[in-house]
Amino acid sequence: MPQSTTRQSAGDPVSGFFNAVLGVFLKLLILAFAVVFGVGLIAAALLYLVWSGLVFLVTGRKPVVAVLFSQVRRFKEFSTAGGVWPRPAGRAPVDQPASPDVVDVEVREIRSEPGQPGGEHRPPGR
Repeated sequence: MPQSTTRQSAGDPVSGFFNAVLGVFLKLLILAFAVVFGVGLIAAALLYLVWSGLVFLVTGRKPVVAVLFSQVRRFKEFSTAGGVWPRPAGRAPVDQPASPDVVDVEVREIRSEPGQPGGEHRPPGR
């Protein structure tokens, strides 16, 4: 049976040398692409930081990254304290009981006059 040409060349020392050199070259090429990609990411992050700093100086608005990190820090503080995050404005923390003198809602009946909106009850279709 005839053997394939790849099996014949695999035993050849010259082609083995070229295969090894080609393998090392491809590994170095992939490493070079990874380094260029990493350096590009770092450069883009630095450019964003400089740009957001300039925008902060001009407009006074915090950069999105700073707001995000402050929210994550607040979330960690509330979750370790056992509270609810974000706590609604004007409400007491969950672990403080409400005063017994506080009345949330008083029930009262609302009667509307016939001339006011919602005062006259008409069946549908009339």
